[in-house]
Amino acid sequence: MLELSDDLLRLEPGQIVYLSPLRSGPTAGTWAITVLLVPFSAADRVDPATFRPGTDGPEIIKTAIVDELIDLPGNDLAALTGRTVDFPINPHPGYIDASIYLGGRHNPVGITRIEFGSARS
Repeated sequence: MLELSDDLLRLEPGQIVYLSPLRSGPTAGTWAITVLLVPFSAADRVDPATFRPGTDGPEIIKTAIVDELIDLPGNDLAALTGRTVDFPINPHPGYIDASIYLGGRHNPVGITRIEFGSARS
């Protein structure tokens, strides 16, 4: 299992999208969230032991935590304002299917809670 130090888990603004229930497939009526990580350096992009904060290289790692098939209350951001939603861990029903691409592969990310602040433009 890949473990990252807290210095590498610095977040940038991401994106949250509600996928219309009129779509076909399993994503219909669910949410998707992408959270960008602040870029960091590596001596070797597939060897996590060489990952370190900063962008002095020689390799620059740009990645994101991608969360899909999220069941949240409501179908717009106003419905999420000020709410906290708890989730079980995979493989329990209702878990968030999340991963981060690092070290040449997709690594699962366990998300058990999402807290939404107040809405702003």
